[in-house]
Amino acid sequence: MGRIRQCTGCLGWGDLRHGRECQGCAAWRKQHPEPGLCIRCRHEAHVNTDGLCRACLHAIRVELDVEWVESPETSAARDRQLMMVFYGLPRQPAQPLKKYGRRTTVGGRDRLRWLEHQRGLAGPVRDDPEVCPPAIKGQVALFTVQRYLPLKIVRRILNRPLAGYDELVPVMAAYAAEHSYSKPWLRQLQQMIRLSLAVRDADGLDLVAEEALDDLQYYRQPAADVLRRAGMLAPRLQPRTGARKLKGSSAVVVEAPPRAGSRTSVTVRNDFRKEWKPGVKTPPPPPPPPSGRSCEDCGAWILGVRRTYCQSCRTWRSARAGLHPIGKCERCRRPGMPLGQDSLCRACLIHLRNHGPDTAADGSTQLWFGGVFGHKLRVLDGELGYQPVSSHPARDRAASAIRPPQQPVSPHLVAAGQETLFGMTRDWTPAARQRDHERFRLTAGAQQLLNELIELSRNQQWEEVPRSEAIRTLKVLLAWIGSDAPIHEEDVHNLAQLRPGLSAKRVVQFLEPRGMIIPDAERRKDPDLRTIEQLIAGYPETIADELTVWVKVMRGEGRREHAARSYHSIRRYFYPVGPILDDWATRVTSLREITNEDVKKAIKTRDGNPGRLIHIVLRNLFRALKQERVIFRDPSRGLIFGGIQILPDSVPSDRLQGVLDHANNPFERLIVVLVAVHALVGTTIPTLLLKDLDLGAGRLTVRRGSWRHTVFLDDLSHQVAADWLTERHRRWPGTTNPHLLVSQQSAMHTGHPPISTSMFDHVFRRAGLTMQQVRQDRILYEARETTDPLHLMRVFGISDGTAMRYITAAHPERTSKLPR
Repeated sequence: MGRIRQCTGCLGWGDLRHGRECQGCAAWRKQHPEPGLCIRCRHEAHVNTDGLCRACLHAIRVELDVEWVESPETSAARDRQLMMVFYGLPRQPAQPLKKYGRRTTVGGRDRLRWLEHQRGLAGPVRDDPEVCPPAIKGQVALFTVQRYLPLKIVRRILNRPLAGYDELVPVMAAYAAEHSYSKPWLRQLQQMIRLSLAVRDADGLDLVAEEALDDLQYYRQPAADVLRRAGMLAPRLQPRTGARKLKGSSAVVVEAPPRAGSRTSVTVRNDFRKEWKPGVKTPPPPPPPPSGRSCEDCGAWILGVRRTYCQSCRTWRSARAGLHPIGKCERCRRPGMPLGQDSLCRACLIHLRNHGPDTAADGSTQLWFGGVFGHKLRVLDGELGYQPVSSHPARDRAASAIRPPQQPVSPHLVAAGQETLFGMTRDWTPAARQRDHERFRLTAGAQQLLNELIELSRNQQWEEVPRSEAIRTLKVLLAWIGSDAPIHEEDVHNLAQLRPGLSAKRVVQFLEPRGMIIPDAERRKDPDLRTIEQLIAGYPETIADELTVWVKVMRGEGRREHAARSYHSIRRYFYPVGPILDDWATRVTSLREITNEDVKKAIKTRDGNPGRLIHIVLRNLFRALKQERVIFRDPSRGLIFGGIQILPDSVPSDRLQGVLDHANNPFERLIVVLVAVHALVGTTIPTLLLKDLDLGAGRLTVRRGSWRHTVFLDDLSHQVAADWLTERHRRWPGTTNPHLLVSQQSAMHTGHPPISTSMFDHVFRRAGLTMQQVRQDRILYEARETTDPLHLMRVFGISDGTAMRYITAAHPERTSKLPR
């Protein structure tokens, strides 16, 4: 038995025995390995040469989507119908549309012939004279041959008038109603009857010979019954055989394997030495597709017309005597049912379990699928009054004798409100090495908490690997320390580091909203601050104290009040002066010993703008120390260093063309549009909020601290943003992250963090560009169209200095001196 889940290819739900894909999608992916955008549903999938995915091909053939086939370029995107995947039940193969013609272009002859095939309106009249041509009635045939009459050959004679067919239609309908057959079965029977009448006319007979029904592919016996009721069947004159002997000779007519859709192929073999013996049979026709019926006990639909009960009901009936006595159900009032708890049948017990005790007065039951989709007795153990019956009781008794007893509750459970004498880091090595059957038993509260995690993972559609890792980690924690007291975040991470297959991130996110986690202040510290502290700790004590004072001043905690800088900006200040501070730490013990000459030598180590950056950082450092009265004099005072102004450069049009085509999904297309059209900065895009996007007004508000900039969306930007909102709701309908852009990691994170900027780089790297190059090219293109810097400031939200720099690069002839 496979696993009941959703196929990642066609999104069908059912029994998947080949991993995460159904058997058809796995074969389709091997045949079409290149992914692309389906021209019908506009989803990312593996497409064929027509540009269609496998699910859309099924939808075109099953739903007869004639409107889309007529005009695929102008038709709107189509939704795909989700299907059930039954193991053993074949589905219509996803054949390309070019099967109906020779041309493979979109809108070519292949699609036109497909329309003719589906509608039956265009094209020639379907009365192929090569299929069973009518003969003169009363003419005696010299000999008869065996025909090959497949079901698909009926299409070639659908418009042929056949005498007596109209009288047979009500007889076939009555026959189908009498045997409770479905409409598809009746339709195929009508086609077989049409073939038998065509054979009658081809033989020049008034009645259908019963021998001719042996050549039908399906429904030979039902066709004979219908014709016999209508009085249009002639009795059989010769025994049934796979070969016929010609009168007056030893020639035997043997059927040759025919080609599909061709005329009857006959070979005459003469044999004067041996006497003809019956038994030469033609290859058997393919079996009809499996059908189903309802279980007589629970009403579940099961495959196979010969099955009376589903597997679960057979097990329920085969229990030992007295466990499920036969009687009348107290709820549905059906007699002869095996009864369980409270004298209820299995179907009523399942209905009450799923819909609650309030439906006890209603005598109806909910129908469901049987087989792998049905309710198993092993799942319903105890709740429906079922007790498993072993087929090998002696072997089970021997196994229970050597089976270890049930594990006790852990003696290490932490009680709520228990005070800690002194802190100590737990050693989780024994718990990480512990096997499943050696683990302590969960308490009722711990089991309920674990069930909540399992239900949350199903609702949020976690992947299989992180889901199993989170469940296993929480199970180990609850088995050892219980759920009565909060769990230290440090313990979760320490446990996850000891053994592969354990994960701490999702467990912490699950326990924190429930008040079951004690945060680790050191682990939750800002990563930039942690990096700064590690850098400062590498210097001598006196210099480290002075650098700490510098950091406090830049954070706005000095003697004079000013705007605070972020830890990210402070960390970037350490990179250009890091080698210089390392060199000074080997020669001096304090920054008070640094002279003006030392600062000049440090600046001269780099040329151009890198040297100017070193000058800016050192000037900021010594000014902060002088302000806090740590040093007596500023060694950087009076130093002037001019940098080289580098003007932005444009990107060649051949490299810029097709950047949007390199985006593979709505997320990447929105990133490209925000950078290439609206010139947003890479650090600003992750901070965009969902409430800042107003599709009705066509506006997007960009926040940079207390400053606001309004971006007006054009048609392309509006459509791309709408596509991303649809994709965002489809993938994470339950997310509460307020940011506009979310990922698999940030969508369900309880801290609601923004996405990382590293996700943007690979989008532009495919085109051989960087995000900064595309942004500069966009602003420079706008600057060439105007000489007004205020226009650039209003459109892109840039500063006046930045706007003047782009105006200078676009119009160097309007400046006082030409740039170098």
